[in-house]
Amino acid sequence: MSFLSSSSEPNVDVIAEADATDAAAEEDQPSFIAPASHLGHCRRVKVTNLPGFNDTYELLLEEPIPTYRRSARTALLGSVRIPEATIAFDEAANTWIFQSAGGPTLRRVSPRSVDVDVMHAGPAGDYERLPSQSSVAKAVKVEAVHNKPSLIAGLAFPFPRGAWEDYRQLGVTDDPGFAMLFTSQHERVPALMTRYNGNDARPYTVVFSHGNGEDMFLNARRVRRLSTALKCNVLSYDFVGYSASRLEGYAPSEQGCYRAINAAYGYLTRDLGVAPENVILYGRSIGSGPTVHLASSRQCRDTIGGVVLECGILSAIKVCMQLCGCG
Repeated sequence: MSFLSSSSEPNVDVIAEADATDAAAEEDQPSFIAPASHLGHCRRVKVTNLPGFNDTYELLLEEPIPTYRRSARTALLGSVRIPEATIAFDEAANTWIFQSAGGPTLRRVSPRSVDVDVMHAGPAGDYERLPSQSSVAKAVKVEAVHNKPSLIAGLAFPFPRGAWEDYRQLGVTDDPGFAMLFTSQHERVPALMTRYNGNDARPYTVVFSHGNGEDMFLNARRVRRLSTALKCNVLSYDFVGYSASRLEGYAPSEQGCYRAINAAYGYLTRDLGVAPENVILYGRSIGSGPTVHLASSRQCRDTIGGVVLECGILSAIKVCMQLCGCG
């Protein structure tokens, strides 16, 4: 059901369509583990003021240094062939490296300005041209590309706006239980398995969906206390557009919440081998929306061990109205 709906009645057609989407994603995605490389870097950057390279580039997660690629394609009704190109950032030399297929390698020196996008851990900004390339009239710009949430999503999902350095200092990424997951749309979302190691451990694993104005990193201490109190493992994760996912350029949305919890559940049951009957879905505040959505899906409704809702919401629309003083 849609938790952005103003009605409390479930939409059977929406549920059936979501079930079909979930089933297809499960079938096509045997593993949900994503590379944990280049955390905090935007997945797309835009280059301007450099002829032959002006375009949007996608981050290659498998490369050892931050490297972005422009795929070869045909433009202008098939009359112009745009070759493949890559740009990579040499962090040691503080230098961008531009490489076009079959062409020369061009280098750009350190940033002209330190006005780097705080939402992006990577080296976005203005770059001075080399003296040997002084024919380039303007400084080269490398800009992080961020999706913007819809008006309703912007009100419904007031996500924390910390910089990557703030998250890194929390130490969550150094935890052995930390992982990055792929959703069915190839977005990356972070997850953290907090294990309970006591002799009185219960066989369950809780999938914890956080509330509004929170994220997985800020909830790490709460999740540890929950694991200790329940005497079982707890898997926490972030919605698309929160924390590391936001820094990669993704915006929060209702469907993004569904894709994220599907990825967390798939990671738990497929990659970690936890039996569905030992899975407890726990939704806090707005996290109750994706929790109920997954619990009512075909893959879970008759198999999971249980559902817990803390301060569950009836409708995110009503939450928005209350925030705006209309409720």
